[in-house]
Amino acid sequence: MEETAALFYKELDALYDAGDLSQVEAFLLDAKKQAQGGGQNLVMAQSELGAFYRGVGRFVEAIRAFLQAGEAIASVFGEESAEYATNLNNLAGAYRMAGRHVEALPLFERAMRIYEKTIGAQTFHYASALNNVALLHRELGAYQKAAAHTEESLAILEHCEDCEEQYATGLSNLAALYGLTGDAIKAKQTLALALSRFERLNYDNVHYAAALCGLAAEQYNAGEYGRAKATYEKAGAMLLSILGENTDYAAICEGMAQACAKLGEWEAAVCREKQALAIYEKLLGPEHERAALCRARLAAWKERA
Repeated sequence: MEETAALFYKELDALYDAGDLSQVEAFLLDAKKQAQGGGQNLVMAQSELGAFYRGVGRFVEAIRAFLQAGEAIASVFGEESAEYATNLNNLAGAYRMAGRHVEALPLFERAMRIYEKTIGAQTFHYASALNNVALLHRELGAYQKAAAHTEESLAILEHCEDCEEQYATGLSNLAALYGLTGDAIKAKQTLALALSRFERLNYDNVHYAAALCGLAAEQYNAGEYGRAKATYEKAGAMLLSILGENTDYAAICEGMAQACAKLGEWEAAVCREKQALAIYEKLLGPEHERAALCRARLAAWKERA
């Protein structure tokens, strides 16, 4: 089983590194088909399929995959296992990203209770669930509560081995929360620390891209529009190479568009805003509020382009 898993993840990592997401999906769907008999192979295939769909913004498919993974995990490990808790955490994350917060929170809380009973609270997995709850509270506007959960998560991660990326990600999230609570000094200091941690890792990842977006927003708010544009472009290129045109990439396009508008580069602003709109319409639907905001900006900018 260990050799099979090692080969599975080696092939999957190679496909992600090649950057062809259609091949990643095809590989995972084939792995799922080959493992229809159940067992740990099906658990791996379904779990990674859920993570793939969540990463590229296909949340309905991600939720379906994680629900199916949960059934496979329950049959192999049971519903009170750490493995089942991890799937609950992943499923709740997909619900959160889809905007279905009411369904997400009890799943996060259940995952944390199972972790406490099985592997303990001073672990990476428990900290991960804490961080996800913090993200949910942030999206609901409860910034102080979100900051407290993030700080608790970081206190655990600081003592976990091989969690440098997760620690840097938590710092980035905390920096954004400090900004939302009005503590600009702590926000700037924490973001700088997060970026230095990411640079130390010396590889690209989606969380590093998110931290760069935080820096770009900081530069934009300071009136440094040229620097903000360049930082958004760096973050966008990084994210695009990993996950393609998902909703996070669309948000980066919006940031680039607004920086271009401030610089008077109206054609570039319209181009980036159209790119964001096309992604939102494809992934979230033409009536989604983010698509509507893009259309409103385009209507105001087209006359200047």
